[in-house]
Amino acid sequence: TTGLTWNFTTNKPIKRNMSARRSSRSFIATKSSVDEFKAIIDGPIQRYNELCGKIGGSVQQQASSVLMAFNEELVFLTKAAQMPKPKSQEEIMGMLGTIGAAIGKVQELQNSVAPRDPFVNHLTAMGETIPALSWVVIDSKPVGFVGDMEGAGDFYLNRVLADYKKADNAALHQDWVKTVREIFAEMKAFVKAHHTTGLQWNTGLGGSLLGPEPHPAEEVASGGTVVGDFENLIKGPVTKYMDVSKKIGSHVEIQAQKYVEVWNKELEFIKQASSMKRPSDDEVQKMITPVGMAMGAVNDVKDGAPPRDEL
Repeated sequence: TTGLTWNFTTNKPIKRNMSARRSSRSFIATKSSVDEFKAIIDGPIQRYNELCGKIGGSVQQQASSVLMAFNEELVFLTKAAQMPKPKSQEEIMGMLGTIGAAIGKVQELQNSVAPRDPFVNHLTAMGETIPALSWVVIDSKPVGFVGDMEGAGDFYLNRVLADYKKADNAALHQDWVKTVREIFAEMKAFVKAHHTTGLQWNTGLGGSLLGPEPHPAEEVASGGTVVGDFENLIKGPVTKYMDVSKKIGSHVEIQAQKYVEVWNKELEFIKQASSMKRPSDDEVQKMITPVGMAMGAVNDVKDGAPPRDEL
């Protein structure tokens, strides 16, 4: 839940009783605010990203920075749920640096577009609204702050609707506007539900809002390893998916083979992580690169399929 667990104490594989861990988690852990924010990324943000891909051009380019901003916010909220509020504002701002950088990239594209660009209102709408992610530094009434940012971008969303009202792909742009509004409506509801008076840090006595975390090298009597649990996913639903894809054949089978490769590369990465201390960020990036390349191969099959392929 809180990120990949490396082996900090021993070169032996990490053992963990997954079912015992789940049962020990509190209600806060299973229904945490972090989980709800992640649901925004998995839901409307993902749909927004897909629609931007269909629109293409600078809209698609901006979407990658928007996705990065939301993912960095998720990382920050996860940290806040695990620790008390830092004593210095400088430390907090340091934690927020990556979010600010991603927001800056979103607005940089907005500011560089030509006034007559066909997507100028798309880019400006998101550029004006994305600062809503800065609610985490608002000490009081962050809900109102998110609402203000919504209002700043809504004018340009209406212009998108007007500009593309009679276009052949009008429905695409209407869906795009609807999804952007949904993103920030859900964010406002999230802040209202969990952070009404400001960002809630973990004020407990050394605990975590994400639930108790067992010692990384702790051995549980009933056994079960992180690697073993992941292998079971491959042997179970992933293998079933591959079997069904073979029966369908064509591009579905080809893509399934690439998809299984992603899981196998991920397994190799997890095996490495379970038997070593966490290396530098650069080294981690090198280790995870094969997974990213395998994911790219999955998308290549999709992009290479004939436009009218029924599969």
